[in-house]
Amino acid sequence: MKLPYRILVLDDDEHALSGIVELLRDTGHHVTGAATYDAAKRLLQVSPFDLLVSDVRVRSFNGLHLVRQTH
Repeated sequence: MKLPYRILVLDDDEHALSGIVELLRDTGHHVTGAATYDAAKRLLQVSPFDLLVSDVRVRSFNGLHLVRQTH
């Protein structure tokens, strides 16, 4: 894989999400943030990502389920 990576970040805490997205962008990666499980799921259906970074608890969903679904 070539740098920069395409990264999807899922976190329902807006401050954590923006901080992680900013940190990864500052290192030169193409980063997309999603604040909901459904938004992340839709993004994964329409575009490939090299890496998924997910909070474990996203409201009533479990971020690990999304990881398993995207395998």
